[in-house]
Amino acid sequence: MRWVTVAPPKQKELEIVFVEANTQSMSERVGNQAAEHVFLVLETDDCMKDFHTLKSRGVKFYGEPQEMPWGIEVVFEDLYGNIYDLLQVKSFE
Repeated sequence: MRWVTVAPPKQKELEIVFVEANTQSMSERVGNQAAEHVFLVLETDDCMKDFHTLKSRGVKFYGEPQEMPWGIEVVFEDLYGNIYDLLQVKSFE
C-alpha cells in the first residue's frame, strides 16, 4: 500500500492522506470523489502568490483568482481531476 500525508506547517492536528487507487472500485472514483464539486478548500495567506507559483508548475486552474465577499479564491484541479478551492480568507477586522 502507498500513500502521501500532507499537513500544514506547525499544525499536526490536521492531515490529508492521499491513497493510491489500487482496486477497480477505487479507480472508478478517481476524479469524482465530490460529484464534480470542489473536493477540499485549501486556505492560504497569499492566494495570488500561490496561484502564480502553482500555475508555473503546471497546475490547471479554472480562471484567475477573484475577489469575493469572503476573500480571494480560485479553483484548481489535481492530476486526477479532483477539484479544489484555493482561498485567502478576508479579514473582517
